Amino acid sequence: MTVFGKTISLFLIEGNPNKRWVCELSNWNGKAYKIPRIDVKHCDDRMDLSACGVYFLFGKSDSDDKGIVYIGEAENVYERLKQHDAPNGKDFWNECIVFISKDNRLNKAHIKYLEHRCYLLAKEADRYYIENSTIPADASLTEAEQAEMEEFLYNIRMINNVLGHKFLEPLVSENVGATEITSQMLYIQATRGANATGMRTNEGFVVLKGSQVADTVTQSCPKQIRTLRQKLIENGIIDTNWTFTENRVFSSPSTAAGVVMGRKEPLEAMMEGERGLFGAAIDPFAAWLLIRSLRTFEIRMKRHSENAMAVAEFLKKSDRVKKLFYPGLESDEGHALAATQMKGFSGTMSFVLDVNEERAMRFVKKLPIFQEGPSWGGFESIVNTPGIYANPTVREFECIPEGLIRISVGLESQESLLDALDQGLKAL
Repeated sequence: MTVFGKTISLFLIEGNPNKRWVCELSNWNGKAYKIPRIDVKHCDDRMDLSACGVYFLFGKSDSDDKGIVYIGEAENVYERLKQHDAPNGKDFWNECIVFISKDNRLNKAHIKYLEHRCYLLAKEADRYYIENSTIPADASLTEAEQAEMEEFLYNIRMINNVLGHKFLEPLVSENVGATEITSQMLYIQATRGANATGMRTNEGFVVLKGSQVADTVTQSCPKQIRTLRQKLIENGIIDTNWTFTENRVFSSPSTAAGVVMGRKEPLEAMMEGERGLFGAAIDPFAAWLLIRSLRTFEIRMKRHSENAMAVAEFLKKSDRVKKLFYPGLESDEGHALAATQMKGFSGTMSFVLDVNEERAMRFVKKLPIFQEGPSWGGFESIVNTPGIYANPTVREFECIPEGLIRISVGLESQESLLDALDQGLKAL
């Protein structure tokens, strides 16, 4: 589907962004006014505001800063706004947005239809508290009129977004397909009850309704995370069962994770610990070496693949290896797919030893030639034990079997590599 751009014209009536605005969309017969409450009394200079239209009154909740909206319609919008601004009118609002037709095409049935549809959309989006005490009545329109009003409604939604009020839009866009949503989702499952799902959006990171948070916080949990968790609990966004009662947007995934897990944000901890330990921040000299090494990359990869194939064939024959994962082997379940995408199969593989964690670590320590570490693809052979000594719950969630060994086969001679592995297996 072809997407076309839109041109929106904003006119500051007093030349002041804090005063009245007029908003118009190219090739649209509608027109929007953004009016601060204190300026409603000055709108007698706008004769078109005495026409039929729909309007929205906006304010903020004192308890949790969540937006409040009242959705209304009137055959004379200006007169209705003056009533809402009167001492006996509605108290909560400080700004309104009005939508009218430039050619007076809107009638009573049209605006009642728009009012009803806006209420339903706002209710479904659940972003603002809705001040309406009852559901606005619907109106009976012809099929052609409904189509026209739905187009008008589309522009109402877009302009409200532009003017800073997204109360008609769900946090998870209805225009995003199921496949795309799934690809954007992140999951947390950990001890103390945390079991949450979230996803990135244009507005931040959203923790989805129904997600569960940890029922306690750790001593390392920062004060700001503790305060935020408590505020969410007090406002009923996290209920007594430690469950999110609505979709909730956060500024970042790390803040969301901190609230869910009740501890120091995982990303912050990673930056303080693993980043320095494992070298995630590459220095300029290492970057230069990397660029230089690309000249011999093809030759080295050929040797990596040949050595790895020899290692895989050797491990395949061992009765101490319970499961072997290497797509270069025709017996591997991923071989058919890998063969369509790869000319060689690199030097990285993993296998599961038929031993407990202690024995698996003994294997690693007894390996000559192989260095222990997380780095892959170097000229030296590397061995690693993912999930070793991890909490069983975490290991199960991450699908890490006991006894899992991961290796990166280097450029040493095949004879030396096979001899090293033979010594490691004999040590079991």
